[in-house]
Amino acid sequence: MDDVTARVPQGAVPGGGGVMSTRRVEQMPAGAGGWADLARRWAESDVPEGWRAELIEGAVTLSPPPDRHHHIVLDQIQRQLYAAIPPDWGIYQRLGLAVPACEGVFVPDLAVVPKRGVPHGESAYAPAAAARMTVEITSRASAHRDRTTKAAGYALAGVPLYVLEDGWAPRGPSVTLYGVPEGEAYRVLGTVGFGADLHLPEPFGTTLETGAFATRTT
Repeated sequence: MDDVTARVPQGAVPGGGGVMSTRRVEQMPAGAGGWADLARRWAESDVPEGWRAELIEGAVTLSPPPDRHHHIVLDQIQRQLYAAIPPDWGIYQRLGLAVPACEGVFVPDLAVVPKRGVPHGESAYAPAAAARMTVEITSRASAHRDRTTKAAGYALAGVPLYVLEDGWAPRGPSVTLYGVPEGEAYRVLGTVGFGADLHLPEPFGTTLETGAFATRTT
């Protein structure tokens, strides 16, 4: 794999279909209200129970509840990360991360954020720059978006590390670690197939074991 990953393509729209696809439900031009208006309308979106709402390039995108594979992988990653982070950091599964420059509020599968950076009260999101690492687990519908739009947004926000578990990667299921953000691009720090170990640099300084990342069959 090349040394840098993708930038946001203009007009990119995640693909999908069927019950498990994501849904792009409302395009929301910023208008006079700008970013604050976009964020408010995202926060007030009518979201079915169990679904996840994100703001992607100014549009609300809904994702359905995750499947069994997703839960297994998420559990394995979270357990390993808890052993590597300081006590004043947390690992969050439903934390919105704002990237105003991309007209986005991303909700990663996991976000490692110092507890002081987690919003309180009525605030619905934290600045993406507060995250020390984000983790996305692809579905068939979200894979392209996770590789491109989200990678570029996290990089632009300065998130130091981005882990992508990609069961739909063209060269076979893999886990990729991105780091050293510069503009809308990351450097690829490592890619391994399911079953191999992936080293996470400081401040984590640990090895992510991927042996439990069973390949999807659907």
